[in-house]
Amino acid sequence: MWIATECTNVRSTSQKATVATKKRRIAVIFAAFWLTAVAIGMSMVISFSNTAGAIGKPLSEWPFDCPIQRAVERNTLLMFIHPRCPCSRASLRELAEILAQAGDGLEANVLFFQPVDEPDNWSHTDLWETATHIPGVKVKSDLGAATASQFGAETSGHVLLYDAKGRLLFSGGITAGRGHEGDNSGHSAVVSLVQGKAHLLNSCPIFGCPVVESD
Repeated sequence: MWIATECTNVRSTSQKATVATKKRRIAVIFAAFWLTAVAIGMSMVISFSNTAGAIGKPLSEWPFDCPIQRAVERNTLLMFIHPRCPCSRASLRELAEILAQAGDGLEANVLFFQPVDEPDNWSHTDLWETATHIPGVKVKSDLGAATASQFGAETSGHVLLYDAKGRLLFSGGITAGRGHEGDNSGHSAVVSLVQGKAHLLNSCPIFGCPVVESD
């Protein structure tokens, strides 16, 4: 009887140990899958953040039939925005910093894509409001992206800088990544060029959504 009881206890203890081991293995496998999923997700986020948009085919000289009036005594900057591109919020904030540094040496225009088949206020998003609160900026709707197409801009956040004679000085983005604010080559290049200083860069990657894109 005593021996039978002992055997039963041993068997029970062994079974419990086996169950505990299986649970630990399942927990380890689950943790491994979870960590892998997190790593893949982070990798995708980083990859997207660092993926630039199309650089387009910017005009080397200001067109004569442009609906936007070019400044004749200072530089003129154009920025093309899709009103529902979250990446462009950082571009607008960088533009505000550029204007604060440039002083009177720059006239800035921000053009928001407006589909031809949508109400006039379709483009009046929070990004539009942000742009209207930047001192000195002229905000306009770009119906059917006509002006963006004329200047060869395809990505939201694309900045074109022209001198007083209508010659292209810079084409590109002014952020270091999608939605990233802070020091970056595009910002530095625009400020230097507006201040009349030589700069090694006259183009930079553009991080944003396509200018012409449905909601």
